[in-house]
Amino acid sequence: YARDVRIANELRAKLTFDREVSAVNYSIDTVGGVVYLMGIALSKTELDRVVGHARNIESVRRVVSYVRLIDEVPQSDATEQTAATPTDTMQSAPASASAPAPSVTGTGAPGSVSVETLDPQ
Repeated sequence: YARDVRIANELRAKLTFDREVSAVNYSIDTVGGVVYLMGIALSKTELDRVVGHARNIESVRRVVSYVRLIDEVPQSDATEQTAATPTDTMQSAPASASAPAPSVTGTGAPGSVSVETLDPQ
C-alpha cells in the first residue's frame, strides 16, 4: 500500500511540474504497482509524456491507460472532464462495469513495464 501511494504521489508531482502536461485532466490509481491512468489528453504527445513519466517510476510493473484524446470525446463530456478536480484512490482498481478487464502482460523484469490502452467505453 505505501509503495502504491509513493508511486501515485511521484507521478502526480511529475505531471504537475511538466509544463507540457495539463495535470488536472488526469486521475491516477495505483494498485500493486500497476498504475491506472484515467482522463482526457489534449494530444497524443501529451498522453505519451504522461505514460512515459509513469513507466519511469521505480516499482511500476505496468501502466494501464483509460485516457481518451480530447478529439475523441464529445464536447460536453470534454468540458465536464477538464473542469473536474481529479480524485485519486489507492485501495482499488477503477470500478467500471463496462470496461474490459486488463490482461496481464510483460515479464515483470526491471525496465520492462508494459503499457495497455483500453477503450473506456
